[in-house]
Amino acid sequence: MIDIELTIIIPVFNSGPFLGNSLFSFDEWQKKLSYRVSLILVNDGSTDGTWKILNDFVADRDYAEVISLSKNMGKGYALRCGFLAAKSPYVAFTDSDLPYGLEIFESMLERMRREGAEFLYGSRSNCQSSFNTNYGFVRKIGRMFFSNVVRWLMFFRVPDTQCGLKMMKKEFSDLVVKKSIINRFAFDIELFVIAISNHLSMRDFPVVLKHHKESSVRLFKDTILMFMDIMRIRIKILRGFYVRD
Repeated sequence: MIDIELTIIIPVFNSGPFLGNSLFSFDEWQKKLSYRVSLILVNDGSTDGTWKILNDFVADRDYAEVISLSKNMGKGYALRCGFLAAKSPYVAFTDSDLPYGLEIFESMLERMRREGAEFLYGSRSNCQSSFNTNYGFVRKIGRMFFSNVVRWLMFFRVPDTQCGLKMMKKEFSDLVVKKSIINRFAFDIELFVIAISNHLSMRDFPVVLKHHKESSVRLFKDTILMFMDIMRIRIKILRGFYVRD
């Protein structure tokens, strides 16, 4: 049996309108690769037709599996479930509408192999990144909020913590499962905190944003919840919680 080189995890919540196209694109892309990939789809308590679409897709595809959560738990929780199930030396995740395409994973994996980085993250702030679509008001406000609050409270500067495209070595994803406490959007910030707290090598990676679905972020309510989660992370940092045992 040929070993799996890369596991890609996609958290899914009420993605019925576009999910079929994403899965078809993934199926066609993986056929062209010279190495094996695994796809873990985490159904995060969807209430539309997502469950059926996912299960129909994995029924005759041995490289894909579905993890179903009985209720919506959030991106961080869903990704930890995927990390636990991953068996490959490299693990990545992206959004269910594949806004950065799939070929980018080939470039990211090649760079990780070449440079030996433990954590590679997509960055829309990279000077080589480009956009084929415009962000809405909510997303622009969200990016401004995170970049400034993170710099203020975490004492590190990562211009784009929230890009939904990241790749890491399996050892790092295992550490995240042990140390992460955040279930929702601030989970991405926690990834950087864990990496920095343990002096892991990390690099940003340019992305091409091809399209995006409408943001599910509720501007005022989620901003408050994210700020509270950031404060929880800050307290854990001061207590040395994130340092490897």
